[in-house]
Amino acid sequence: MEIETCLSLLEQADRLAEQVAAQVVTDSMTEREKAEALYGYLTSHVKYDHRYTSDPEHLPYDTRTAIGALRDGLAICGGYANALKLLFEQAGIPCRTVTGSYYRENHMWNMAWLDGAWLWFDATADRGVSPAFGFRHFAQEELDPTQYRWEPEQVALLLRLDAAHP
Repeated sequence: MEIETCLSLLEQADRLAEQVAAQVVTDSMTEREKAEALYGYLTSHVKYDHRYTSDPEHLPYDTRTAIGALRDGLAICGGYANALKLLFEQAGIPCRTVTGSYYRENHMWNMAWLDGAWLWFDATADRGVSPAFGFRHFAQEELDPTQYRWEPEQVALLLRLDAAHP
C-alpha cells in the first residue's frame, strides 16, 4: 500500500469516528455514558470477520483496522480495538490498544482512562451485545488472567505515554 493510500484511509477512519461520535454522543452525557454509547455502537454495528479462522488467506487487510470496523462494519480484534480507540478519542477519553492473547489466541483490546483509572475494554468479546443486556468486557478493573495474557511491562509503558494520567 502506498503512503498516500495509508494517509487517506487514516483520514477516512478519523472522519467516520467523528460521524459516529456526533451520532451517539451528546454534551449532556457523562464520560461513562459517552464511553458506553460508543462501545455499544461498535459492538452492535460491527460483525466479526470469520475468515480469520475459516479462510485466512482471503482475509482483507482492512478488517484488521479501524476502516474495516467503521466503514465496512466487518473486523477482527485489531479492527475493533483500533476503532474503539478512535471513537473514545473523539469523546476526549484517552485510550490505548493492547496486544496479547485471549484463550491462547493472538488478540487485541483496549485500556482507557475512565472514572479516574485505567480500565480494560474488549469490544470483540462483547460483539453482538447491546448495553440493554449488559457488557461483560466493558470498563473492567482487571481481566481474568486465566483468559487474557499480556506483557505487563509493555502495558505500563503504554500508560506512561500520557503524562496527564497516572
